[in-house]
Amino acid sequence: MTDTLVAETTSRDKQKLTRGLAKSDPLVAPVLSLAADLLGPIADADRNRIGLIMLGDNSAHHVADKVRTKLKARGRVSPIEFVNANSGAPIPVACTRLGLRGPTMNFVSGGEMTRTAADILARRWLRGGDAIAIVILESGLTDEGKSALSARLLKPGTDTAGREDVYLTAEF
Repeated sequence: MTDTLVAETTSRDKQKLTRGLAKSDPLVAPVLSLAADLLGPIADADRNRIGLIMLGDNSAHHVADKVRTKLKARGRVSPIEFVNANSGAPIPVACTRLGLRGPTMNFVSGGEMTRTAADILARRWLRGGDAIAIVILESGLTDEGKSALSARLLKPGTDTAGREDVYLTAEF
């Protein structure tokens, strides 16, 4: 059964987590924040077997647009900005900063079919012993056009509807 009590990460910890990410995709900081909140009660030693799945169709579009604009205006772009403009940028940052070393996957689409595929993959990793927990992050846009992010922590024994999963959301 999944723990339902989530230890909230302090603002000082979150500042430390997001230090140096000024040029990254705006999605990176909320990914770090929500994942840190979900993983709060999990010991550092166990993080070697925690996986991460990200899905959504709006990843990195802010940064990619900025790169295109600068490229048109100046004819060049900083390599750092280019690297951060890929749709999978939040995954390695989150894994590195949070110490996650389990399996990872990035789906660059959203919707019910992608969500189902992510759940099937996560549960296969859990059943197969590849991971002791999986963080699933889903990005999207609200009806008002704001970016939104939801995060779930799945552990063995949680049902497919997610009723026992730890679940957090953020809009930015």
